Amino acid sequence: MRRFIVTPRFLACASLGLATVVGWACLNDRDSQNSHYAPGAIEATIGWYEVNPPLYYQMRIERIEKKAKTIQLTAQDYDDLAVAYDRSGNDDKAIEWIKRKDEDTESGKLTNFTRAEKVPVTEGKTWIDDRTYFKYSTQANWGTFLVHRWIKRGAKKEEIDQATESLQRLEKAVEINPEAHSEREWAQIAMVRWLIGEKTEPTGEIAEEFMGGGKKTIAGLAGLVTLGNAWESVDVFMALQTRTNYSSEARAFAYLREQELRGMGRTSLAGLTSQNPDPKELPPEFLESERKVFTDWRKQAEKMKADRLAFMTERLSQGMHPDTDGDRVWEGYHEPEMPRHHDKPGEHLTPVQAGGLVFCFGTVSYALYLYFRGRQGRKPIKN
Repeated sequence: MRRFIVTPRFLACASLGLATVVGWACLNDRDSQNSHYAPGAIEATIGWYEVNPPLYYQMRIERIEKKAKTIQLTAQDYDDLAVAYDRSGNDDKAIEWIKRKDEDTESGKLTNFTRAEKVPVTEGKTWIDDRTYFKYSTQANWGTFLVHRWIKRGAKKEEIDQATESLQRLEKAVEINPEAHSEREWAQIAMVRWLIGEKTEPTGEIAEEFMGGGKKTIAGLAGLVTLGNAWESVDVFMALQTRTNYSSEARAFAYLREQELRGMGRTSLAGLTSQNPDPKELPPEFLESERKVFTDWRKQAEKMKADRLAFMTERLSQGMHPDTDGDRVWEGYHEPEMPRHHDKPGEHLTPVQAGGLVFCFGTVSYALYLYFRGRQGRKPIKN
């Protein structure tokens, strides 16, 4: 049985009956420590990631606040409680508790800095001790709560000081832990900085730092959806479309998700209008074929979420919770596999890509033909 990977998403589609917050997130709690796998762009665009019901967070809030009445909370408790409030849509309470964590740390009242999960060291990553981790998580969570509140209040220019403080705290978090969350912080910082710029000196364009290639940006933007709060962010899906050296299918899916959101009445926080894809990069016939795949995979993703939520709700209603009951909560749950292509190789390439492959194959084949023909034509040299 797979361990309960709770990278909770309070953002699910309205059909699942969950609250919707259009924003981005870089939240740190015991659940994010459990999420050692970061889904990619396809998962992000079709919505194939895990969500938790409101009852999950309500139970966590009740448990920790009851504990706070009798004993000093741990650093992990503060993060878990503050993030649970943010996931529940109460940013004011989230900020209140993260401030209390910061105050108790500075005064020396907070002494327990043990993480719920020991995150394994990944090759090339720098390990940080628990105390440093919680110093980082304070700033990352605080910055995220601030930008969430600003966005939910309409991202008004006259309240831009909240976004500015958010940016400062997120930048401070990255200074403490530069490699956190598979580049999600980097993507969130870039989005906040871009949005502040669009509110003060609008350009009407996606930030240049999202253009071009680089797995760093792709992983960061996808992570804001699958591990954050950007499932209903038009701007994030527009940014994913700008990856010029990226998978054509993922870019097509990002465009289709943007159109899906606009059809639901969602708009760009920066006021950007929808742009039709370059027909040379995403030809209409290719886009239409991908639309059928996208629609089918979206239905499968929604069913996965609905089934998982129903299973979770039943267990939570019985008084069980992963915080107190661990893996027992998931006994009897069977995780479905994400939909995959079973087509012939190359069937989902654009005509330009397919033509490039044919050209390369033909060139190599002809070069090999000339090489072997030359070898056959040589006469052995007699001594």
